[in-house]
Amino acid sequence: MQVLCDVYDKTPDDEKISREAEEILEALELETAHGEYKWREILKRDEVQTGKRALLAYGMQFMNQMGGINLVVVSSNLKMNRMPLDTHVSVVLCHVW
Repeated sequence: MQVLCDVYDKTPDDEKISREAEEILEALELETAHGEYKWREILKRDEVQTGKRALLAYGMQFMNQMGGINLVVVSSNLKMNRMPLDTHVSVVLCHVW
């Protein structure tokens, strides 16, 4: 509760804080009602299609890594930093280029 109050800069009796705290507790109850999650359950069909969602997420992460996006961002940033420009302008140009 205190963390929510600190994040939103509100008191514990605020409606938003109490509503969000209740939602968090309901989510925790839902998770514990079904027991501990096992990795093999990803392969089983369920109502929220967990396996399909996980496969899509793994696939997107794999494509990002194999596409070399990290190399593109780092190398373009290094190239722009060598130009006689302000640091802020070079970062903006790096992301536009």
